[in-house]
Amino acid sequence: MPDTHPRLYGVLTTFKRPVDLERSLQFLGGQRRVLDRLIVVDNDPLPENQVALRSYCALGLAAEYLPMKENLGPAGGIALAMKRILTRANDRDWVVLFDDDEPPTSPLILSTLIESADAMRPREPRLGGVGLVGARIDWRRGRLQKVSKGPVDYLWSNTYPLYSVGALRQAADYPREMFFGFEELEFGLRLSEAGFALHVVNPTSLRLSAAHDRRRQYPFLVGPLDWRRYYSLRNFIYILRSHGHPVVATRISLIRGIGKPLANLLLRPGLALRHLRMNALAIRDGWLGRLGRTVDPDGGRRRDGRVPVFSGVSTRSVTERG
Repeated sequence: MPDTHPRLYGVLTTFKRPVDLERSLQFLGGQRRVLDRLIVVDNDPLPENQVALRSYCALGLAAEYLPMKENLGPAGGIALAMKRILTRANDRDWVVLFDDDEPPTSPLILSTLIESADAMRPREPRLGGVGLVGARIDWRRGRLQKVSKGPVDYLWSNTYPLYSVGALRQAADYPREMFFGFEELEFGLRLSEAGFALHVVNPTSLRLSAAHDRRRQYPFLVGPLDWRRYYSLRNFIYILRSHGHPVVATRISLIRGIGKPLANLLLRPGLALRHLRMNALAIRDGWLGRLGRTVDPDGGRRRDGRVPVFSGVSTRSVTERG
């Protein structure tokens, strides 16, 4: 008689964090509900990552290692892994996503997610996924509102979102073109447009750490220049514009992208100007739909010797989307 028990697949993308990857694999191996198969996408292949994965497999667990020739970002790595999973998984199976630096420290996390999702399926036949934290988007103001329980527009990527394989098979592909930043929001909206629901189930017994209670805040002062800020601004503007909210995208561009650095000119003129320059690139690319890997996470010269975008030079050909 064939086994009809839903299988659980895991996807973990990593980039230059061998210590964090090893720690994550240790926690995954200690889950009460272990993964049936884990796919690790390594965006900067390191020998020690393969050693860590062999130690994980030595526990009797199945895993697949995918070393990338170029950095696909978390979005590209997840998209690649999901495609591989869809070739072997059944519609009732599940796929859970992990960050390499935020492992499931409680051994009950995966079992709790699976049990919650299986219990919800009879009353929510179009269940696309469940997670421990999620948010809804306020389209009028362009704000993301955290939700502790109930339906959401998207599930936070660092709190082990669990997706239905059947939903993945029917919905659009994971947005690899985002590279980094708000790709989980774009994916949640794609699932919603395909008729699938996402729910937050956050049992207090798991005692999530403060890291899992993050809130997106935008303080007055500009912080250190970071490539993540470019992608977050670019992708958020693109999502607002492409989903029919150009007025809100304009407001975000002017207030968050231009106004905030200008307001810091007297306090931190050098840093404010660098933020203004980077934000201008993000705004331009978001409105033109220039996606893909346009800024390198390394913060220095790329291996091919090109200069990063922070100095005003684009580092890579980009994907054009209207």
